[in-house]
Amino acid sequence: MTRGEARQQLLEAAEELVLARGLSAATVDEICRLAGVTKGAFYHHFKSKDALALAVLDHYYGRVAAAFTIASDLASPRERLDAMLTRAEEVAAGPLLRRGCLMAVFALELAERPDDRLRAAVAERFDQLGFGLETVLRQVLREQGCAPKPARAQASFLARQFLVCLEGGITLAKAHKDPERVVEAVRFYRKSLAAQLA
Repeated sequence: MTRGEARQQLLEAAEELVLARGLSAATVDEICRLAGVTKGAFYHHFKSKDALALAVLDHYYGRVAAAFTIASDLASPRERLDAMLTRAEEVAAGPLLRRGCLMAVFALELAERPDDRLRAAVAERFDQLGFGLETVLRQVLREQGCAPKPARAQASFLARQFLVCLEGGITLAKAHKDPERVVEAVRFYRKSLAAQLA
């Protein structure tokens, strides 16, 4: 196994264990065992478990952000918004979120850690995930004649509500062992948003 392969195996093993049991329950020994590497290989790539967690967060976020990406050649903000919400439904129905959301697992587990770099990184990734939607929502609101400052505030709120619906759907899907709950949550958001923008 090459060094690059070992690092990838560690990232995948850590993600699997964190999604299954949480960050604190995923020990370095278990991560190494699942990855098929030694502790020496672990510490060659990561100086600590928190360093691994940050790398896992980035790896996971990259896949989530890519999954939500839409074509940039759509002409109007309304078309981009519609494409984003269609894409969100596709992601909700697909395998990426089936095991849960790693960012949510981290957020819940790290909430009480004061001034924690990893917790701050999780919050930043959530903000980044909502930013594209917020930008398009702001453009739609401006097209409807909303002044810049209120449009910015409303778009920010509506983008956060998308994340609330998505993460709530993921949580309910896990609690009920019903992945359709994620799709239902995204569809509810879409209908609610359409009513608000009508």
